[in-house]
Amino acid sequence: MDLRSMPWWDETWRYLDSLIQKQKLPHALILEADKWFGTDEFMLSLNQRLICHQPVDGHACGACEYCQQIRHLSFPDTYHIRVEEGKRQISVDQIRAVSNKLNQKSYSGGFRVVIFYHAELMNIAAANALLKTLEEPGDDTFILLQSASPSQLPATIRSRCQKLKQPSFNTELLTQWLLQQWQQFSGKASEKTNLDKTTIAIEAAKIASNHRPLLALDYLKTDKIEQRQNFHTALANLSDKQQSIANILKFNEKQDWDTLLDWTGQYLIKSSKLSVSEQAEPCFKHQETDQKSAFVDLLDCFSRIQKEFIATNRPDKSLLFREFLINWIAILPKLSHS
Repeated sequence: MDLRSMPWWDETWRYLDSLIQKQKLPHALILEADKWFGTDEFMLSLNQRLICHQPVDGHACGACEYCQQIRHLSFPDTYHIRVEEGKRQISVDQIRAVSNKLNQKSYSGGFRVVIFYHAELMNIAAANALLKTLEEPGDDTFILLQSASPSQLPATIRSRCQKLKQPSFNTELLTQWLLQQWQQFSGKASEKTNLDKTTIAIEAAKIASNHRPLLALDYLKTDKIEQRQNFHTALANLSDKQQSIANILKFNEKQDWDTLLDWTGQYLIKSSKLSVSEQAEPCFKHQETDQKSAFVDLLDCFSRIQKEFIATNRPDKSLLFREFLINWIAILPKLSHS
């Protein structure tokens, strides 16, 4: 999807374009957003804008040789840094290799661009090596670090980069955008019956995706909303001891562990909000002090697994998730409503 089809980036883009035109772009930026906001497209578009010699209306032309090379990840003055296949971290050798290339002459005579994907996955040695480059970046060098968990980056790195916050998007505008995208995807006209059904689906997708635009669109295009509901039902049945941990783990056959963790968090939030009403899930009508304390313990367990999921050593998420479910079952007797 083209960046101009992602209106939540408009304000950020205008700001960066003005800096480029004034030649005041900082040498390093941290893009604090996850992939469901279209960060990959944003970074490639910014790379093109820096290199393209024929920009149009604040955007790269997209058609010249350099733009095409950048789009196909083959431009010699752009360096993409991500965790290598079979590895768990961005290594110091990757940083050193790029640093050596930055000391060489530019192929295009313009910017050399270094793009980090999930920059928080750098190990300590890699971060220290990058720090040297940030302190002495060289002429026409631009470093862009993408991270959905920027707090995991060392403070020394964060202090030497300007921050671009995750874009906010008005919920009504998000609804309009999703409706437009869905109509283009499905080819359905907006008769009242179809529109009512689509509006209900859009609201469900917004909630399930935590208002992340591209994830919400993905929910609309797939059966993820139904899968999420089935997963929540399985968690409720686990609470009633009618579901085994093994059956819950089988949901990983269709969804990755990060998605299942998201869905678990949403279930816990929904359950905690309902716990004061008669609609609460069976194990969450925690009206007594000890039951409230047990629920807090469960939330603490969930918070710990969230932090471990984004740890820089890339842990075995299946084992972590299983451990959380075991802890959940251990806490269940305290959550039971008498």
